[in-house]
Amino acid sequence: MKNNKGLTLIEMLVSIALFGIISTLLVNTFVVSIKTQERVLANQELVEQSTYALDYMATKIRMAIKDELGDCNGLPSNYSIGENSLRFISYDPINNEYICREFLLENNIIKERVSLDESRALLGNAIPITSSAFNVSNLKFATIGDDGVNQPRVTILIKMSKSTSAELTVQTTVSKRQLDI
Repeated sequence: MKNNKGLTLIEMLVSIALFGIISTLLVNTFVVSIKTQERVLANQELVEQSTYALDYMATKIRMAIKDELGDCNGLPSNYSIGENSLRFISYDPINNEYICREFLLENNIIKERVSLDESRALLGNAIPITSSAFNVSNLKFATIGDDGVNQPRVTILIKMSKSTSAELTVQTTVSKRQLDI
């Protein structure tokens, strides 16, 4: 019996238990890494979407001019702010003219409307800037220096989310290129 090379039942049970513990640890590590990757990708998409929206709006806001006649803003000023909207006149390089432009929050999507005629009073349908896959819960605008004495600046605040685990709040301030003081 001394030369018997088989396994005992206890040795077999110990090896199965060790294999089960190691397998469970590996599966849990894999699941956690997949969930972490999903969160990272959702945050990356949020950053990309908010950066695009901020850059697009900032480009248009920088080119704003004072609405001397009040046909876009309703009064002679650079910007007209609503609860979740900003209206102003800016240059349109495609048509080589100044048009009335409005950024607004509608159905949790940032949208843009532009004037359809020379009067600048009639604005067209709202066109989405952000994807419907993202939920924009807050869009706020604040102006500083729109008094004819200081350089006008617009602060934009966006709060958006992709899922319950990914949420982002960003803010930037943009100043006009053309001073009218």
